[in-house]
Amino acid sequence: MKPKTATERTNASIARRLATGARLLPRGVLPLDAATALDALIASGYAPTRTGVIAKSLIDAEKGTTP
Repeated sequence: MKPKTATERTNASIARRLATGARLLPRGVLPLDAATALDALIASGYAPTRTGVIAKSLIDAEKGTTP
């Protein structure tokens, strides 16, 4: 059996996550102040990735907590 390509593995991972209720976000451009805040949160260890920062920030905002 031929090994899966990186694209196939990525697509399978996305499909699995969507099947659990995750949502695919549209592509967008952040304003400079938001991009700077995003970089600062990653640098501080708030979350290791851009997606992680966005997800954790949304969850914290819903819970009423802040970084």
